[in-house]
Order: sequence, then structure tokens, then C-alpha cells
Amino acid sequence: MKTKFAFAATSLLFLFTSLISLTSVQAMNRDAIGISPEVLRFSISIPETMKPEIVRQDFENQSIFSFKNESGKAAFLFSVNQVTAQQWISIKEDVKNYTILENKDGLITFVQKTDQSSIKGKNNVEYQQVLQQLDPIIASIKL
Repeated sequence: MKTKFAFAATSLLFLFTSLISLTSVQAMNRDAIGISPEVLRFSISIPETMKPEIVRQDFENQSIFSFKNESGKAAFLFSVNQVTAQQWISIKEDVKNYTILENKDGLITFVQKTDQSSIKGKNNVEYQQVLQQLDPIIASIKL
């Protein structure tokens, strides 16, 4: 179990690092030719009862949603990501549990969902309840 978690954590870290690196190159290229960088914009419906349990971190081309665990360690739930079609070709083999939301104007917007079915500690019941609602929450995303 620990090995699967370590692999998943390593994969997510690799994906995040790759996205940051590729985004930096993309931003430099766009700035060099005078194109303003794209900002990931979307709306999402999270049930009011779950809002205190979900933490959102926004970056230029990625929003990460995590479960707020009482232990202080947030558990990754899903992320909404936007990359260029060229970047997607480079990373798609490393991305697991994803759904493409949009492929438009050379940009791929996708959601990557956790494969972690439980967490340790007393918050596992709440985590399970949030997991059961992930698909409807993700389905509510409007670009």
C-alpha cells in the first residue's frame, strides 16, 4: 500500500514539475512574440457542506483541489490543468486518471483525479463522502 502511495505521489510530483517547467518555457515563448499568457478560467460547483473540507490552490494553468485533513496533510482529490497540445504529447503517458475537458485553439484542458481510495486517520469517513461526490463536482466544471 505504501509503495502505491509513494508511486502515486512521485507521479503527481513529476507531472506538477513537468507542467511548471513547460509552462515557464511556454510563457517565455509567448512573451518573446508578444502573446499574453493564457489564464485557466473555469467555474465549478462544490456543495456548501463540502466547501470547508476542500482546499483549492490556483496557479496560472492549474487548480489543485485537496481534502483538508485534520492531521494537517491535505490529500489530493483532483486538479484542473491546461497545457498546449505540444506539452500534452510530452506528458500524456505519465498522466493517469484523466479526462480531457476541452481541446481548443491548441490548448488541452483536462482533469486529473486521485486514485487514493482512503486516507489514514479519523477523517477517512469524510474523505470517502467527498470521493463519492467527485464525479458530479467534476461534471459541474464550465470552461
